[in-house]
Amino acid sequence: MSHHWGYDSHNGPAHWHEHFPLANGERQSPIAISTKAARYDPALKPLSFSYDAGTAKAIVNNGHSFNVEFDDSSDKSGELQHRVLQTPQ
Repeated sequence: MSHHWGYDSHNGPAHWHEHFPLANGERQSPIAISTKAARYDPALKPLSFSYDAGTAKAIVNNGHSFNVEFDDSSDKSGELQHRVLQTPQ
């Protein structure tokens, strides 16, 4: 189940840890990104995603990110790969 987060008084940063325990630390969003110091790197390639459509049960756009619910019922061996469950838009 995906919980909706935001920046309002009822779902803002003070409440993120209620559904996302890792947000109760020192390394969570929001972060201070200095747009004046940010630089474009032409060597970077576009972000790309690939997944096995047979294991993606649902892909939901919640307005500020997308969530993917996977069927993880089968055990697979081999190289471990990172699985993105949510990403900001």
